[in-house]
Amino acid sequence: MNNTNINFSGNKKVSNNNQRERNRRYKRLQRDKKRKEFLQLKKPNTLTSAVPVSVQDVIEVRKIAPNGIWEVGENLYSKTYLINDLNYCTMTYQEQVSFFGEWCRILNAIDVYLFKFTIFNKNRDMVEFKNKILYQHKADEYNLQRDCYNDIITSKIVNSKKGIDQVKYLTITIQRSNYEDAAQGMSSIEANLLKEFAALGSMLVPLDSNERFRIIHDFLRMGNEEKYSFDLKKYINNGNDWKNYIVPDYIDFNENMFFTEDKCCKAMYVNPKSYPDDDLSDEFFDGLINITIPSIISVDYIPVNKTATKVALERKYMSTQDKIRKQQDKRNKRGNFTSEISYTVSKENDDVKEMLDDVNINGQKMFFVGVNVIITANSLEELDEAEDAVSLITENHGCYLDEYNLRQREALMTVLPIGNRYVSELRSMFTRMAGILMPFKAMEMQMKENPFYYGVNKETRNIIACNRKKLINGNGFVFGVTGAGKSMTGSKLEIGSVFLNTDDDIIIIDPTFEYEDVAKAFKGTFINIGPESRNYINPLHIDIKNLSPKNVRQIITQKSTIMCGICEHAMEQDFETCYRSIIDRCIKILYERLLTTPLEERTIPIMSDFYTILKDQPDKEVHDIVLALEVFITGSMNIFNHQNNVDIDNRIQVYGLRDIGEDLESVGMLITLSYIRQKIIKNASEGRFTWLYIDEFHTLMDKKYSRKYFISLYKKVRKLGGLCTGITQNVSDTVFDKDTAKLLSNSEYTMFLRMGAGDADVILDAFEGRLTEAHLKYIDNAAPGMGLIRFGNVVIPMDNRIEKDNIIYDIFNTNFQEKAALKVAQRKEGNVV
Repeated sequence: MNNTNINFSGNKKVSNNNQRERNRRYKRLQRDKKRKEFLQLKKPNTLTSAVPVSVQDVIEVRKIAPNGIWEVGENLYSKTYLINDLNYCTMTYQEQVSFFGEWCRILNAIDVYLFKFTIFNKNRDMVEFKNKILYQHKADEYNLQRDCYNDIITSKIVNSKKGIDQVKYLTITIQRSNYEDAAQGMSSIEANLLKEFAALGSMLVPLDSNERFRIIHDFLRMGNEEKYSFDLKKYINNGNDWKNYIVPDYIDFNENMFFTEDKCCKAMYVNPKSYPDDDLSDEFFDGLINITIPSIISVDYIPVNKTATKVALERKYMSTQDKIRKQQDKRNKRGNFTSEISYTVSKENDDVKEMLDDVNINGQKMFFVGVNVIITANSLEELDEAEDAVSLITENHGCYLDEYNLRQREALMTVLPIGNRYVSELRSMFTRMAGILMPFKAMEMQMKENPFYYGVNKETRNIIACNRKKLINGNGFVFGVTGAGKSMTGSKLEIGSVFLNTDDDIIIIDPTFEYEDVAKAFKGTFINIGPESRNYINPLHIDIKNLSPKNVRQIITQKSTIMCGICEHAMEQDFETCYRSIIDRCIKILYERLLTTPLEERTIPIMSDFYTILKDQPDKEVHDIVLALEVFITGSMNIFNHQNNVDIDNRIQVYGLRDIGEDLESVGMLITLSYIRQKIIKNASEGRFTWLYIDEFHTLMDKKYSRKYFISLYKKVRKLGGLCTGITQNVSDTVFDKDTAKLLSNSEYTMFLRMGAGDADVILDAFEGRLTEAHLKYIDNAAPGMGLIRFGNVVIPMDNRIEKDNIIYDIFNTNFQEKAALKVAQRKEGNVV
């Protein structure tokens, strides 16, 4: 009987053998299909025009949308993102290992046709630099000081990367049949990427078409960046070709280089066969992208899906097994049954098995990766030197560069962040090797809108430029042990920047007279508050011309708080509620009486006026208050019972509290704060910012009433256009106090100079998620002027030292020994009497 079975309907069933054969054939077809897909991934796209008729034809972009999505090929759409860097180089080894694992996970999750990282090392725009970073001259007497700041900034830029600015981009390309589908797909991918990069500590900024055009323009017209004037809205209205605004007058492609207007360029690639068999070092790519040569470097990633990867590896495994069998058969025929297979074949077999394990067990993904470099120079000689410098970097890591021979145009269109690929020099890599080519090194802070100079990044040597007004909350703290540079680095250099760059007011609370030189240098007002001083400030001072029914209630509340503080300090006992009521009543009588007085007859009240009203009150408790205040009215501490005789309208006001003595310290601090509050409120009404610096911040917090008054002021100062900076030694003193800890947590600006031994753990706890153990090495035994600076979530290792031969150093130096030696030298020269 044959194997054919008959069913009840009389139809024959298909033979099991035939079914199995069909299944095998289907699987073979599927494997062949996946293999073709695998090989097709490496195939480069074809240029639209083999021989471009015009310069505009060189740019391989078909259609553009204002939102930055471009059609760059048949059913291919791309979008570019600016990458904000993160502090990879400042991490500990364990932190880097953990970060690398997360980075590899993100690479595995990017499921697109193509994505590429572009690192653009471009010449700094010197016009923009001069207009926005350097301190501009004004019609005053301080341009010499501005030039001194500019000398510092310019020298740091020249000595860092020879005027090179580095910008990093991510470009993703997806396959869709039309723009609408591409926009929808891009939106979904973008949302995920933004979230993933934010979790890493970086940030992606989507670029619109104007911004993408600017990248291409700045590379092709390097040296003429300021000529960019394209406006997409005007282009849409007038219908001109947008490429006219982007491309140079000509691009001349030669055999192994090309020329644009006045630049010589060469496109090269890291030869895929030259990569080491073991994993690359992260130092390889870091060295390559941080060359101080105008250049653009791209890393193209083509993700390979898991099925295609497995098919290719299984085919490779079968091939190696076949080689082993053939080799063994040859040896068996010769009667050699004991010798092992050759090392080369054995190694190849082990490698394939390891790769299969990586895919099946270790979650590795395969990518085709190409690293391309275009260098530029002003002459052929410079181009040769640049090529030698780049080649040396790659050769030091066991790789080598090759030129794109007769394919310079294809390479240019691949390297630019357009989103297509026209070259095929690719190396297959698994995630752990592909992840080494990461675009991260260190965070930077380089605001371009009226920034101040804060030194250089210790790791990258790029300048740190920030405008604290642009932070969510520009208030901040400066921490450092004595001699770490709190006064000069933490405040004086910034005070100079504020004074020279803005019209803002600056107020300084100075318990040690360290800021008298600042007032002198900028012709500010130094107010020495003390029993022997003849500088007087009146705690009841107001602008009598602006006293009105609308603001009298607010003035009464403010002055009542001040007088309650003075009286409480003077009475040195429990301050009963009835005392507060009496004082408030007297203040109300004083200012309401003044309000009803004709303007020409008004005089600014002083404490004696309050004292007279107080003595007329019928309450029996009045006697206690009168007795306590007597010493401030007619006694030895009557320095606050005078009209103002200092310039309280000066842009710089320094309140010196060194000589005030313990008996008057609390009162003096409270009265000083009341003046500062008045000044900030007045400035706010005029649209003027106020910068407040409190040196030895902890002394302010030690006094009950000044503490309460300041905390209230600190919480309100931001809304009034104020920026407050507390300067103190120990982080622990601030963190362990619940009131000041809240102030610290709400501040976006912090500078850490050299810290005390016990502060390290406190810093990590207080700034958990923003500072790590790796950051501590920058403040441990740091030299004066060096440490960490934080602007929001951006933390940068800072070097803000300045040369001693700069005038700014002489103005702000607080080193007693250096200043004493300078005075001795000046006396010898006869310059000081």
